[in-house]
Amino acid sequence: MTTTPAGIPAAPAPSPASSDAKETLPVRFVNFWWVEIPAKLRAYSTLLWAAWSDGMYLTAWPRIATALVIVVFLFGFAEGATHWSYRTIVGSNGFAGNVLASSAEADGYGGPTRLVFADNLVLLMVAVGLGTLSANLGLTLVIAYALGDIFLARPLPANLRFHDAIAVWISLHVPLLVSYLLFFLLASLPILMAMELARSSHPRVSKSKFLSVPFVAVIQALLIYCWGCMAPMVFRTVQLWSGGDPRIAVPFYSQIVATWLVPIGVIAVLLRRVLFGAAVRREEVVERIQYVGSLAARTGERIPRWAKAIIAAGIVTLLMTGFLDLRKNWAEAQLFSNYLEAYVVVAGLAAAFLAHAYLLPRLQRWGEWVSRVEQYPAVLRLASATAAAYLLCLVLASIPGLQSSKPGEFGPEVTAILVGLGLTLVLLPQGWLGLPTSSRIVPWKRVPVPSPAVKAGIVGAIVLIASKNAFAQCHDFACCFLGAVGTAASAAGSGIPGLGGILSGTGISAAGQDWHNSDWGKGYRFGFRHGFKNGKNGRPAVAGVGYPLSAHQDDWTFKSGFYKGIVDGYHAAVPPATSVDWVTRFAQAMQKAGDFVGTEKSGIVPAGAKA
Repeated sequence: MTTTPAGIPAAPAPSPASSDAKETLPVRFVNFWWVEIPAKLRAYSTLLWAAWSDGMYLTAWPRIATALVIVVFLFGFAEGATHWSYRTIVGSNGFAGNVLASSAEADGYGGPTRLVFADNLVLLMVAVGLGTLSANLGLTLVIAYALGDIFLARPLPANLRFHDAIAVWISLHVPLLVSYLLFFLLASLPILMAMELARSSHPRVSKSKFLSVPFVAVIQALLIYCWGCMAPMVFRTVQLWSGGDPRIAVPFYSQIVATWLVPIGVIAVLLRRVLFGAAVRREEVVERIQYVGSLAARTGERIPRWAKAIIAAGIVTLLMTGFLDLRKNWAEAQLFSNYLEAYVVVAGLAAAFLAHAYLLPRLQRWGEWVSRVEQYPAVLRLASATAAAYLLCLVLASIPGLQSSKPGEFGPEVTAILVGLGLTLVLLPQGWLGLPTSSRIVPWKRVPVPSPAVKAGIVGAIVLIASKNAFAQCHDFACCFLGAVGTAASAAGSGIPGLGGILSGTGISAAGQDWHNSDWGKGYRFGFRHGFKNGKNGRPAVAGVGYPLSAHQDDWTFKSGFYKGIVDGYHAAVPPATSVDWVTRFAQAMQKAGDFVGTEKSGIVPAGAKA
C-alpha cells in the first residue's frame, strides 16, 4: 500500500505528489488521532465524526498538535478529578446574591459548590477557547473531564431520603451524565454549527473570507449565549436529585456567559482563521483533508435510522430533565411514578422522530415542502424555530393560571421546547450537516397584510405579554428565573439551538433522498409494475426522475428484467450518489469553506469530488 508524505494511506482517487519524508512519532500520532479515529466513527455517528475530524489544520504542526491533545486531556482529567476552580460561579440560598467566589470561599455562601463543570469559570473559558479552535480539542476535554469525574472525584454530597440502591444510583449518576452532554454542547457543537450554518447561508458568504469570518463569529457568539441561558436549567439536577436545592439563577449565569465566554469565542474564531490560513498551504494537511473526505464518502452508516431516532429521543429527554417534574415522591423509590413525565416525553419524541424518518418521506406533499424550505438558509430556519419557542413560552407563561405555582413545575417551558423541536424537524428536515448553499433569503418581497383574525391574535398576545408583571410571577420558592417571564422564555427558547443541533446531527432524517426530483411511492410502484409486466424492457416509466436509469438490453430475461425494474425503481426514488454527495460536500465544507477558505481560492478538492 502506498502512502503519502503525511504518512497516511493514499486516497483511492487521484493522489497528491509524494515524497520519502520520514514518519516521526508526532506524525503517526496526528494521523491516528485526526484520520484513523474519525474513519471509525463515521460509520456510527456523523456528528461525532465531524467533531473529531475538526481542527485538522493543526496537524500542520505535528509536535504542537500532539502536545495540545496530551495537555488538554491531562488538564481535563485533573479538573474532573479535583474540581479545582480559581473562580467559582456561586448562587446563594434564596438567590439573595450571586457571586464569583474563590475556591476557598465558595462553600461559605450557603452550601457545597464545585459539584459540576458549569460553575467553574476557568474551565468554561478554556473549553470555549479550545472548542472554537478545534471541536476535537473540546471533545477531548469533555471526555477527559468525565473520566476524572467518574473515577476519581469525591462523591456528591447526598441528602437522600431513601436508601434503595437503584434509586440512589440514578439520583447521583444520571445528572452527571446529563452534565457531560451539556459540556459537549458548549465545548464542541457551537463551532461545528456556526461554520456549517454560515457556509450554507449564501454563496457570497461561503466564497468570501471577509464575510464568512464575521458571520461565523456572530453565530458562535449567539450559540454560546443561548447555551448560557439554558445551562442552569440542565445542571440544576446535579444538586436537586441528590437532595439539595439548585442555587444558580438563569439571569446571573447568562450574564456571566455573556461577559466572559462570548468574547473568548469570538476571539478564538479570529485566531482559528489565522492558524488555518497558515496551515492550509502545507501539502500534508491537504492530503489528510482529501483522504478523510474521500473515506467518509465511501463509508456507510451501520446504525439504522430507527435506532438513531430512539437514541436522539433519549438524549433530548435527558437534557430536558431540569424542566421536567420528576421525583415527586422522594420518600419512596418509585422508578415508574417518579419519572413518569420523562417516560411520556421520551416516548412522544421517539414516535415523532420515527415518523420523521420513515413516514413523512413517503408523502408527496412532504417532499414538495422540503424542496421549497431547503431553498432558504438553515440559520434563518433555526432562528425561526428558536424565536417561535421563545414567543410561545412568553405567551403561555403570561396567561393567568398557566405559570409555575409549585416547585419543579415548568409546564409552559416544556411545551415551548417541544413545539420548538417540532418546528426544527419541519424547518430543518435534513438537519444542518452538509446542506447545499441556499438559493433564496426570504420567501416574499413584501410582508403580506394580516387578516383580521391574525391581527386580533397579535393584539391579544401583546396584551398578555405586557401584563406579565401582573399575572405571571412565578410562585416557586426555588425559582430559577427570579419570577421573570422573559427569563423563563429565554431559557426555553435558548434550548432549541443546542437540542436541535443534537437532533439534526444524529442523522435520523432520510437525508440521502433527492427531495427535488424523487418520489418513493412512484419509484417503487412503477419499478415493480413495469419490471413484472415487461421483463425484457424492465424499466420504470419515470424516465428523467431521480438517478439515471439503466439502459435497455435486448438479452434481458424476465427474471433479470423484473429485478432490474425493481432496482431502477429504487434508484429513481433514492439516488445512490446523493448520500455520497452530501457527505463529501460536508467534509469539504468543514475543512475548507467552513474554515474560511473558498474552494476556488484554496485549490483543495476532496478525492473523488469534481474540481
